[in-house]
Order: sequence, then structure tokens, then C-alpha cells
Amino acid sequence: MPILKFTVHKTTEEEFYFRLRNIADEVMITSRNYSGFSNCINDICCLQAYKDFSIEQDLQFATGQYRFALRSANGRIIAKSPYYLVRTRMIQDMKVICENMREAAVEDRSTLVKFFRRVNTKI
Repeated sequence: MPILKFTVHKTTEEEFYFRLRNIADEVMITSRNYSGFSNCINDICCLQAYKDFSIEQDLQFATGQYRFALRSANGRIIAKSPYYLVRTRMIQDMKVICENMREAAVEDRSTLVKFFRRVNTKI
């Protein structure tokens, strides 16, 4: 069973993005938005097949929180992590991503029906 899993989602504006989740289903990174499904999948494939991306750490001085971003070889930010309060936890997650991303499963959740308003049903 893979330790990590990519999940592909669709926004209400019909754009696509992916999240990389760990075995506990916690979000480790969230990608930028893509205009098409194939562009989103292509970046996932590139992350898995090639190691030509860099990981950049960032500290928000105002809040004291950390985060990291994956940047492609052409300088484009592909995905960002959530904010961390503890830097050592962030570094552990970065290591898990680097060591296990290649074997991560890919799940398409972009076709799931989502309700954005309350739906009343009569029984």
C-alpha cells in the first residue's frame, strides 16, 4: 500500500488541482490550479518520473509559521504545503515526500458531485 496518494479535484470554476496526502489522509501539498485535467496529470507524472524540482522553505515572520513549495526546473511553483508551527515536522514531511512520491497512487476525485448549498429531502 502506498504511503502517499495524489488526489485530483475540480474547482467550481472548472479548473483542476491536486493534493498529495499521506496515509492518514492529511494534505501534505496542494498544487496550483490548472485549466485542463491533462495539464494537472502531466505535472503529477513529472513529479513522479523526474527529480528536476526544488523544494524551497519559507518562514512567515509575522506569524512564525513555516511552509515549503515545490518549484519546477523552469521556475514555476507547482505546489505548496500547509503552514507548520514546528520546523522539524515540516522537514520530516519534506523528506517523506522526496522518498515516497515516486510510488504514490493517483486518485481522480474531480468527477465527484459536490453540493454547495443545503439540500432538503423529504422522507
